[in-house]
Amino acid sequence: MQNEIKNFPGNPISLAIKLIGVGKRGSRHLSQEIIELVKQEVMSIRKIDTQYAIQLGAFLSVLGIKENDENEEKFFDELLSYFSKKTDLGFSREEQSDYHFEILTNYLFPNIEAKLKSSMASVFFGNEIKESEFGQISRLLFAPVVKESEVEVYAARAFVTSIIRYRYTAKKEYFGLYRSFIKEPNQRNKVISDLKIQLGTWAERYRAAAMGSKDDIDAIAGYHKTFAELLRINGDIIALDPDAELPDHDMPRVYVDFWL
Repeated sequence: MQNEIKNFPGNPISLAIKLIGVGKRGSRHLSQEIIELVKQEVMSIRKIDTQYAIQLGAFLSVLGIKENDENEEKFFDELLSYFSKKTDLGFSREEQSDYHFEILTNYLFPNIEAKLKSSMASVFFGNEIKESEFGQISRLLFAPVVKESEVEVYAARAFVTSIIRYRYTAKKEYFGLYRSFIKEPNQRNKVISDLKIQLGTWAERYRAAAMGSKDDIDAIAGYHKTFAELLRINGDIIALDPDAELPDHDMPRVYVDFWL
């Protein structure tokens, strides 16, 4: 285990995800050494950015549903106690059966809409995803992310997808999520259209910025992030208007190579 910790390229939270987030049959218990490292990492976080949002969403959701040993259960209780000091739930553990879920969700994504939170609770507590919940969850997983809420959205995505992966979700549930997203072509087409507009906006900002400036760097980064989201949603390269493209040396390499 010492070598695994020493040689692992990521932080302790990402290592813990690797150990416990691979499904019921492949999951391993966390050693006390890793627990201490993760605890230090979590409690040193001053502000949750996108990276931490994804890692915490993925890690905490699985830790909350898996069969923990005594050390893991004690660790989870310590984390809940720590998170509860940073949230205002208005009830005690004894008063609420879904205490774990409420603590985690209020810490990771406090502003998420109530209907979506209810659907996520159903997944967290091991229930089969219902027909009425497919739309909420598929929009969370597949719709474009608005900058102002991206940290909470990425945390929520990681939270749900880790649970779905861990509990070996049924094929009909995967199909239901996919069908829910594509059953209305207008919805999917609007998502793609909005992303293409965003690319055009980033391209305008790129052209207006001085080369090498912070605005230039931010525009390139924003463009690549939006392009990756478009590729994820559409599943293939889409021809862009010339005004929505960057010069070849700053375009995503996959786009340039596609047309060669």
